[in-house]
Amino acid sequence: MRDDSSDITPLKIVLDYCGSISETMGLFGSDEEDFLSNRTYQNSCSFALFQIGEAVKRMPFIITDDHPEVDWSGAARLRDVIAHRYDKIDLPRVWVVITEDVPTLRSQCEKILRSIEAKQTETDQKASL
Repeated sequence: MRDDSSDITPLKIVLDYCGSISETMGLFGSDEEDFLSNRTYQNSCSFALFQIGEAVKRMPFIITDDHPEVDWSGAARLRDVIAHRYDKIDLPRVWVVITEDVPTLRSQCEKILRSIEAKQTETDQKASL
């Protein structure tokens, strides 16, 4: 359930699974044909995308509302396709997601996390004065 709290756990989960996709690509190869011909590769990346979508659905509104440049709804919708319409998964499209969209998402989330942590550090420093 999403709320307006400042819990950054979902953001960290997104980053963790973006990293997992990157690691999986390192293990199996960065060629689309490698991906399309290997069910284990596909399943690993699909699971990570599912988890990213789950985390996005739990992301506090304060984060999603403050960062409309991130395609939060796209990640959530992809999770729904993987969960409920798995027979309709377009593997070439998933390849585009893991090679283009996930690195962008990772970069955006890293920037958001740095910003939140910097604000928290500033708040902590002011409180200690």
